[in-house]
Amino acid sequence: VRLSAINHLSQYIDVVGLDDGDGNKWQGASLISLLGRLLDPAPEKNWRVRLIILHMMPKLSKLAPDCMASLFGLDAMDKKAQDGCSLIRHSWVDAVAQTAAQNEGGKHKWLEEFVVPVLEKQALEEKNYLQQVVLAYGLEQLAQHLPMPVVEGNLLPRCIALMASKVPNLRIQLASTFEAVARVVGGGARSNLQAKLQELTVDADVDVKEAAEASMGRLEAERVF
Repeated sequence: VRLSAINHLSQYIDVVGLDDGDGNKWQGASLISLLGRLLDPAPEKNWRVRLIILHMMPKLSKLAPDCMASLFGLDAMDKKAQDGCSLIRHSWVDAVAQTAAQNEGGKHKWLEEFVVPVLEKQALEEKNYLQQVVLAYGLEQLAQHLPMPVVEGNLLPRCIALMASKVPNLRIQLASTFEAVARVVGGGARSNLQAKLQELTVDADVDVKEAAEASMGRLEAERVF
């Protein structure tokens, strides 16, 4: 029932926006109350409901930006980044990136307040590699939307530290992350990324080696390196 209700709300918003049908806009506390009841994922066990809630994030950030802190605040973001379903974790990063891309004016403040702290937590030693992938994939998708001091001085060093992981899939993701970040950072950080990618090209795992070589090849072809 809840999945159907959210889906119908999403389709309604696509057609008429946040309009009650009489030309009046839903807003303020009443809007937050309505959306909060539908979109609160805390007790929801159905992964499809949790997924469609994520799909609402970019839409609501554009139509109801004043509701974002209430609906998608730090606690909610933390739960999504650590969801037990890999599709939800991956989709959370994609939804955040889409939201940032369409909100160029205030993207830095929103990302730094509600997203960067969540990504930072995924680098902790007690986290398993599935959570650490969230950090690496998050930086890959969000580097172009974040201030360079946050990228170069905060998230990138945490990703570089993950190179010590024994999990090949994480190191493969790091190759993609380093490729994306190399396109947006300055000379010093770029040179460091070139060295780190070079290290991955001689990784003992053949799949990691191939991923790093492919990233190096693309960056060299684009004259990033």
